[in-house]
Amino acid sequence: MRYLFLSSWTGGGHMAAAHAVADAIRRRDPQAETRIEDVLRGCRQFPLTRFPDVYGPLVNHLPGLWTVLWSTSDYAPTVDLISRAGWPLVSGHLRDLARDFGPDVLVPVHPLLVRPAVRLAKRRGDFRVACIVTDLVRLHRFWLDPHVDLYLLPSAEAAAAARMAGVRPERAFVCGQPIPAAVPSALTRAEAKRSLGLDASHPLVIVTGGGAGAGPLAAVSEALSRALDPSVQMVVICGRNESLQRRLRARGGSARVLGYVSDMPHWLRAADVLVTKAGPNALAEAMAEGLPTVIMSALPGQETDNVTFFTRRGAAIWAPDPAEAARQVARLLRRPDEARALGARARASSRPNAADEMARHLDSLARATA
Repeated sequence: MRYLFLSSWTGGGHMAAAHAVADAIRRRDPQAETRIEDVLRGCRQFPLTRFPDVYGPLVNHLPGLWTVLWSTSDYAPTVDLISRAGWPLVSGHLRDLARDFGPDVLVPVHPLLVRPAVRLAKRRGDFRVACIVTDLVRLHRFWLDPHVDLYLLPSAEAAAAARMAGVRPERAFVCGQPIPAAVPSALTRAEAKRSLGLDASHPLVIVTGGGAGAGPLAAVSEALSRALDPSVQMVVICGRNESLQRRLRARGGSARVLGYVSDMPHWLRAADVLVTKAGPNALAEAMAEGLPTVIMSALPGQETDNVTFFTRRGAAIWAPDPAEAARQVARLLRRPDEARALGARARASSRPNAADEMARHLDSLARATA
């Protein structure tokens, strides 16, 4: 069976989900072939090629403009118009991919690529379309097309939104948020710290803003430096936000500053507390690890409801003010019983096998198509 994943590096969640499910497919069927394509870059058509580069600075420096763009485009007529205008920009690349790879299933893992995938499938007629949705609660209209053969969704709330948009219930399955395979359970936190060059005897706080390095990472890390005991280790993971990485390193201090890391599960195993924005992938990985988590920010639009999703389950703490985020982290480190209880509620809310469940559904669809 062959699976062609259509995604893009706008943030890190879409690509991370694609890789997690592709890996699960190959674990399930070693003979399966998977390919993950960054379509927006690969199409070589302006302005789509610039969107992955613009996305990070846009959400970091102009979140108000992002909110306007996200909300004003969240209407069916607008989505139809943009999709028709964008089809000539991506159609040639998609046709080439389909011809060269010969997929049994086309798997969009990005909202801008759902309708192009459906349109290509209608024209060729020799493969099916399965959409992996990475927004946790509120789904932008770009995700939703009733002609998609299979929807794999992260939550019951997302499934309800899909049904409201006309997706037939028998085509939609709630699997959870797909995340990479966890590090071996035998690896202790102390061992994970030592393997990363950290002191196993001192607590570790990780601050991250996802693949785009979004959110008030600089302000939060500065507040943490003031609030925490000097023995507490801090690692700031900036993702692909290179300007933030340079700025934090130039500022100095004891925090370890990193760019994009490909072994995030390993870092989460080592951590005692995570501070992050409300991106669904980072939160899902933290929940599966049972890691006490403080949410420092939420991207307006698709992430706002994620805060409620986790806090009403008692699985994370919402602290959008940097000083309050630092106070909450300090409290969790002082009160290990509270931190353990928070982590236990997080683990109880997680679905760590989501990628494997999605692989099973995709396998069934592919074999029904073959």
